[in-house]
Amino acid sequence: MPVVWVIVATGAALQASVGIGFGVLSAPLLAILAPELVPGPVLLLGLLLAAMTTTREFRSVHVGELGLAISGRIAGTLAAGAVIVALPLSVFGSLFALMILAAIALSMTRWRLLPTPRNLLAAGLASGFMGTITSVGAPPMALVYQNMPGPKVRATMGAFLMLGAAFSLVTLAVVGRFTLAQAVSTAWLVPPVLLGFALSRYLVRHVDKSKRGIKPAVLAVSAIAAVMLLLKPLL
Repeated sequence: MPVVWVIVATGAALQASVGIGFGVLSAPLLAILAPELVPGPVLLLGLLLAAMTTTREFRSVHVGELGLAISGRIAGTLAAGAVIVALPLSVFGSLFALMILAAIALSMTRWRLLPTPRNLLAAGLASGFMGTITSVGAPPMALVYQNMPGPKVRATMGAFLMLGAAFSLVTLAVVGRFTLAQAVSTAWLVPPVLLGFALSRYLVRHVDKSKRGIKPAVLAVSAIAAVMLLLKPLL
């Protein structure tokens, strides 16, 4: 399906340029066009993309901050695994969206969100819970890193999303929501991921040269994620 390829390639180019965007763009649209791809296959493709992004700028990965965020991600993923089989998931999407919009509103004031240990743990927890249930787990972490340099955002976010996606996939497999057959059937979407990653090499230059840094792009993509989560029950 050509439109699915376009969605995946665009999301891949966006995330590899800004540090966030693949799950934000792909998951809500694919849930409508090809629901069998959400959440497991999208997470698998996101893992591949995150691995490539991290490898490209691995010297900018902040290992200490990554460890704190992953600790929160694991806890959030386990919590999601416990409720995913017992509670309706639509209510979570709306709750997550409102929380993201509130954080964006605060970010547009003089309030400055930084990657402190407390914020990293909280963002990791929210990301693990959101990512496992909706495939959109990046916004909480992206908001914490919104004021950081582009290479650090892309590299550390890439490593976080790679490890987090792997843990989420294992959790989904344990509860019967992701199978080997689904993993194999995802192979046809690997080429658009590679295409989007290749295109990002040109986009990164423009993002990093911006006088306002990476923050406007992070906030814009996070807002799109929130709106899509709010609209999802209506689509």
